[in-house]
Amino acid sequence: LAGSNPEALYRSLRRLAGFPAQTKVFPGHDYGPQPVSSIGFELEHNPYLQCPDLESFLKLRMG
Repeated sequence: LAGSNPEALYRSLRRLAGFPAQTKVFPGHDYGPQPVSSIGFELEHNPYLQCPDLESFLKLRMG
């Protein structure tokens, strides 16, 4: 997106990754039949939260 800041997004995701695994996540978009998730589930299944560093996140995010 024009005007977006992928580095800020990465930092935000890293902060969220530090929350307790049972913390509920309510996505702001319709991503299917499951309207709620958890930090633990997202850490296991979300490829953006599995990036070990900013460089790999940017590579995945920017293509």
